[in-house]
Amino acid sequence: MFVALNKTQNNMKTKLLFATLLLASITMYAQQSIPNGNFESWDATTKTFPKNYSNNSNVETRRGEFPVNCERSTDAFHGNYAVKLTTVGDTSEGMFGYFINADTKDDPADWHGGLPYNEKPTGIRGHYKYDIKPGDTAHIIIAFSKNGSSIGFYNFPITGQSSSYTSFNFTLSPALTQTPDSVIFGAVSSNAFNESYELGSMLLLDSISLTGVTTQPSWFNGDFEVWDSIIFESPKFWYNNNSSRREIQTIKTTDAHKGSYAVKLTTRLDEKNNGRLEADPEGLNTAYYQENCFSCNAIGGYPFNKTNDTIVIWYKYTSNGNAQAEFRYTLMKMGNIIGGNQMLLGAAATYQKIEVPINSMQAPDTLQLFFQSSQWQDSLVSQVGSTLIIDEVQLKSEQLNTALNKDLNNDLFRVFPNPASDKLYIKQNHQIQSGTFQLYDIYGKLTLQTSINYQFESMNISQLPEGIYFYMIESNANESTTGKIIIKH
Repeated sequence: MFVALNKTQNNMKTKLLFATLLLASITMYAQQSIPNGNFESWDATTKTFPKNYSNNSNVETRRGEFPVNCERSTDAFHGNYAVKLTTVGDTSEGMFGYFINADTKDDPADWHGGLPYNEKPTGIRGHYKYDIKPGDTAHIIIAFSKNGSSIGFYNFPITGQSSSYTSFNFTLSPALTQTPDSVIFGAVSSNAFNESYELGSMLLLDSISLTGVTTQPSWFNGDFEVWDSIIFESPKFWYNNNSSRREIQTIKTTDAHKGSYAVKLTTRLDEKNNGRLEADPEGLNTAYYQENCFSCNAIGGYPFNKTNDTIVIWYKYTSNGNAQAEFRYTLMKMGNIIGGNQMLLGAAATYQKIEVPINSMQAPDTLQLFFQSSQWQDSLVSQVGSTLIIDEVQLKSEQLNTALNKDLNNDLFRVFPNPASDKLYIKQNHQIQSGTFQLYDIYGKLTLQTSINYQFESMNISQLPEGIYFYMIESNANESTTGKIIIKH
């Protein structure tokens, strides 16, 4: 909840904070024009999910800016835990909660695989609560396969509301005619099959089992008592992506040109919707693209207003199948592309230095950088395993400080995106704490103050003027985080 600004605040504290933030910002950006271009600063995020269901909404890559929506809930029908799926986001972009035990593609008729099972069930039963918003549909899904082919796909839609646990017992119709060798099971909080959603749709599941069989699959975990966790690491101020939209557990490597760490991007194997295997390049960018908007320009990047400069990069590259890695940059002005360049990177067993010139007829306001482990058109399976390692990315006019960068601020909170336009998000990286968020303009004026009480907060900044802002977050445990945010509408 937003609170009124108090003109009688401690002015000395405010001025001291602002001076500290401004000095830290000037120092950081004078020494490192491309923030974290030496990849010494990393975010670490632990994500949990029901055991044996590693394909889930918590670990899907959508810039990592959505809150956890495949949750371990203590609101259980039986035992300690249930699984809670929620559709989150805003009116422009959302994400449904889901879990499933296989790497499925878009056409359910082609679903096969999953985990082993060799009995022929007649149905599926369990208990659920749900709040499916009008116009939306949640789904419980089960699919059977044999010898790599689908022999039965069953989808049980859920609409309406139930505020208390209700039992369900769905019959497999038509009945299975063969005994499967593997099963896929999952659920989703919104209508994923139509790629539509209503924010806030929720499905809570517990005590699920197959009917008409003598034993349950050993991996089923239908009571959701056992959960796994994965630690994901990502370099601060960069976006990691690959076309399959699955988050890679880590791209950090100690094979660095300088300092302790560098970034490693790898082309991986991906199965397309038609079953064809292709190479899937991995990318690292300072900007990101909007979902389902192929004609839109990338969002984000770093402030940059020079017409002439040089980008310096150190890299190594292992090329399989004659693959070439790719680097490109884009110059933006008021959200429009005004220039850019591309360079292909060949095999290099040891670190090589490249210099990419920047020449522009007009002064930009933003620089965007893009790296990729292989080209999109180079999608041959033979190129799987091609690996690009990059380090010491910098502008020649403002070279990196070769000393290791140490964050002056603790990592209790993450504030993103940066630059921001309409909304600003705060994510707690550790235990849930309450506290206060304060935002100052470049003149030291307090422009926004709000309390924070949850692990994931959002606030509307669409009414604030464009420019550079500094923030301070103070928790009730007397711990604080400070930083710099650029607002650009």
